[in-house]
Amino acid sequence: MLNPLWVPRKRQRPEGIAATAGTTGPTGETMSTKTNNTTSPQRGTTKEGSQKLSYELIEAQPRDFDFSQGYPDDWDVALDLTDEELENGDYSPMMNYIYPLGAAFAVPSDARERLANMTIVRIGDEYFLALTGGGMDMTWEICESYINLGYYPPVQYCRLPRISGRGESAKDRQIIECCNESLRAAAGWYAQRLKDNQARFPQ
Repeated sequence: MLNPLWVPRKRQRPEGIAATAGTTGPTGETMSTKTNNTTSPQRGTTKEGSQKLSYELIEAQPRDFDFSQGYPDDWDVALDLTDEELENGDYSPMMNYIYPLGAAFAVPSDARERLANMTIVRIGDEYFLALTGGGMDMTWEICESYINLGYYPPVQYCRLPRISGRGESAKDRQIIECCNESLRAAAGWYAQRLKDNQARFPQ
């Protein structure tokens, strides 16, 4: 279930996202333009006017990972599973993809309640999401899990599919708004990067 504490508050904003000097974009570039006293979100920080959602992962990309081998030496489920859950394979990855979590991520005690058809795996010193099911488009579940763990969803998954029964509930409307905020932030970064390139290399 989507955590209502992490739903962004609606606010007025100009088109695009302006930036202040010293703000870093998605690849670490410095952005120096300032407009209307509105600042762009810094990567890995939370936005004023929202409840502790991080922009750190909005450009995250999934990676291939073979879960058929290496358990538990190379990877492990990062949840405190009961004997019954272990026996039943609950929270075991089903698809050979991993979805990055933040550099400072720590597994919350209520992780099960925050996950939507996903699990958390540990590979070395890093944590990732992984799907526990497949056979249909899981975009909504991926976005919901990221939000419930405190992150705006990666823009990779912010083209939410029209699936019967999805998109009308209060929870789904919250997911849509969080996805839209990811897209606004990324669009602002890219617009600023274009301006920077044009300023550095005028035609």
